[in-house]
Order: sequence, then structure tokens, then C-alpha cells
Amino acid sequence: MWPRAGLKDNPQLLISLLNTGYDAVKEIFPKCSVVTHLACLNDKRECDPFIEVFYAYGGKTDIFGFSFYPYWFDAPYDVPFIYGQMAYFHDKIKKPIMIVEIGGEEIKPDLTYEILKNTIDAGHLLPEDAVQGIFYWEPCAGADFLPDHYPLGASKTVGPDALQMTRAMEALRDAI
Repeated sequence: MWPRAGLKDNPQLLISLLNTGYDAVKEIFPKCSVVTHLACLNDKRECDPFIEVFYAYGGKTDIFGFSFYPYWFDAPYDVPFIYGQMAYFHDKIKKPIMIVEIGGEEIKPDLTYEILKNTIDAGHLLPEDAVQGIFYWEPCAGADFLPDHYPLGASKTVGPDALQMTRAMEALRDAI
């Protein structure tokens, strides 16, 4: 949408374009939930301005999705912090939320397990249906196989053309 529409430059056009996308989805798939994705569960100062502009200009969405990467942002990942962030945004936007991207270092599967499990556990502390899902971004990505060596998969190399999931993904089973 840049350079013509942005949060600071022409926010009205930005929200108009987002609403046009929302309306197009609903025209074809009326029951489909539309997710507006923000990349900052860990930082209210980054998300709040967008949310305020979004609502000020009549933004439409069914769910707000957030990314949560303690690796990139040196964010806390304990249950109280994650719960506090989720509860804050759920209360502020009055809509369900999702964690549409989460990940941790593939070389630290125990830490990644903890980040994922804590996020799931924090989500369970919110009212029923407040959190619509938590999605690991690229769990099958293996840094050894990728040109950019993306480090936040949840697998390890076990052969020349083979990956194996690490303990990190066990958090899906072990969360409350």
C-alpha cells in the first residue's frame, strides 16, 4: 500500500484499502473470518497507533492476529507477560485474537518449547473464544536447508535431505 497509503501518510486510504479487501473476502466467502495481522504482540507502543487509526477510520476485521518473536525483539516470554499482552489487546479491540506467527531458535528447542507452551497456556487464561489459534511460523524450516538460514524453525537436520521435529513442538501436546 506504500507509498500511497500508510499509518502516518494517508491513513484514511490505508484503512479504505484494508476495508476493500475485507469486503471482497466477505463477498466471495461470507462466513470466512478476516484477520488483520500486526507484528507486535510484545510492544503496545507499536500496535496501539495502528489500532486507534484503524478504528477511527472505520476499519473492518473479524480477528486481530499478532506475531510474537522473543528472539527478534528480546521480549519476555513468561506466562504473566504474554497473558498481559493478550488480555490488553483483547480488551482494547473487543475482538478475538490469534497468534499468527510465533517461533524460537531451532538450536534451542527447550527454550522454543517454553515460549510456545507459555503462549498457549497464557491464551487459555483468557475468556473462552478470546484466542482463536496459535500458529508456529515455519516449524519445518531447517536453517541448513534455507538460503537465508532462517533460524526459527522447530526441526533439526538428521541427514542430507532430512529434518526431524525437535522437542519444541511437544508444547502443543503439553500445554494446559
